[in-house]
Amino acid sequence: MIKKAIINLGGVHHENFTRSVQVYSVRDDAERDFKGTMQKIKDMGYDGVELAGLYGMKPAEVKAILEEVGLVPLSAHVPFQELEADIEGTVAQYKEIGMQYIASRI
Repeated sequence: MIKKAIINLGGVHHENFTRSVQVYSVRDDAERDFKGTMQKIKDMGYDGVELAGLYGMKPAEVKAILEEVGLVPLSAHVPFQELEADIEGTVAQYKEIGMQYIASRI
């Protein structure tokens, strides 16, 4: 049985979202050139992203790039093991970026 967990990190609910993309679908590009990939996502007309990791960067770096490009950090897909190992630290990292939700498979 597959179970899912979603953690609401609070903050503003973005009712105007029309299009967001799951960055996992372009993870190889994001790993090579995060900023360039985020810019391409924005240029294609997306408003927000769901991250799948931090691509080797610190939360402040990710936040700065998303702000510069104009993408809203809506959610993050985080491995359950990462949450289990340090839920407070993991939540703090994604909250620093501005994520509204964390999703994970249990």
